[in-house]
Amino acid sequence: MVNRLIESKGFDNEFVKTTLLDLKIYSEKHFSEEEAILEERAYPNLEDHKFEHRFFVRRISSFCKELLDDNQELSQKMLEFLADWLAHHTLVEDQDYKKYL
Repeated sequence: MVNRLIESKGFDNEFVKTTLLDLKIYSEKHFSEEEAILEERAYPNLEDHKFEHRFFVRRISSFCKELLDDNQELSQKMLEFLADWLAHHTLVEDQDYKKYL
């Protein structure tokens, strides 16, 4: 979904809104499942990890609101955030719990 947003360059607001909402729904489900597994495995940094997840979902919600307000400057900021957050989260934060799986 993030790749689709990056490829669209954020020019089609309707496409971006729909994709962001899909991303929010998917993320909430994915994060919930991941957190349940980590809780089951007694991952010691679970609360920090949950915080990262909540931050991401809140940021996506904020982008959706800004799009509804027709903020034309949002696209580049949003795409940078998504690319940076997902790369850091999956390549750094998620790597920390590998030994608990």
